[in-house]
Amino acid sequence: MGIASSLSRRVSQELSGYWLFDLISAFADNPYWTVTGVAERMNVAFTTAQRVVERLESSGILACTGDSRRNRVYCAKAILDILEEPARLAG
Repeated sequence: MGIASSLSRRVSQELSGYWLFDLISAFADNPYWTVTGVAERMNVAFTTAQRVVERLESSGILACTGDSRRNRVYCAKAILDILEEPARLAG
């Protein structure tokens, strides 16, 4: 099973299908997001986006990239790995 299908399965378990496709597409477009960015992209309240990001972080799907208290940036590491794979193969 590939990384993308594994990630999709794990995300769907976390979100119960709730704007799943749009969220995966957002992280495929850019694997780095803030909660505010997720809320704006998904057109949901900040607190809704915050709960989803926290759940995805606790399950290991997202990781916080720094130690700031505000405007934290989260990364979907599995998607970033997929996007970086062609560069690793070429180099």
